[in-house]
Amino acid sequence: MRDLFFLSTGKMRVPAFVFSESPARDLFRAVTLSATVGVVERANGSVVLVDAGWSEATCQDPAGELGWLKAKTVGVVTRAGDSAKEQLAAFGINADRVSHIVATHLHFDHIGGAVDFPNAEVICGAPEYSAWKTKGYRAGYRAADLSKSGKIRPIDASQPVDLLGDGSI
Repeated sequence: MRDLFFLSTGKMRVPAFVFSESPARDLFRAVTLSATVGVVERANGSVVLVDAGWSEATCQDPAGELGWLKAKTVGVVTRAGDSAKEQLAAFGINADRVSHIVATHLHFDHIGGAVDFPNAEVICGAPEYSAWKTKGYRAGYRAADLSKSGKIRPIDASQPVDLLGDGSI
């Protein structure tokens, strides 16, 4: 590994009661969450992302990309230039260098940016992959987020896994 750093591709302001043990107390409060992306620059020059955050299109126009109601309900707060693709470019890292995206899960705030890295293989847990395939948009999943990736690999995370096939991760 040559370098490890983190990016934020924007935020979400969500109702606090979603995460609360006392929903009535937190009914009118909001919590701000960052759409964080981990970036691992490997010694061979390839780049691995942990999640991909919001896409370039979503960062430029959340309502146009997600729909006005969804963007408002989810509380998307982004600016043009917030996407991982654009931030990596500012560091001199071309999107073509991203070889893998390790998804913590497949909700659109974590994997929406995968469309900006069409050469990357997306790796996720098999149960999460199944949920993405079956539960759909109302559960926070969008087929479009992985539509440009022909390489999606669900893994059995209950056993040790060599994610990249070279013993490095």
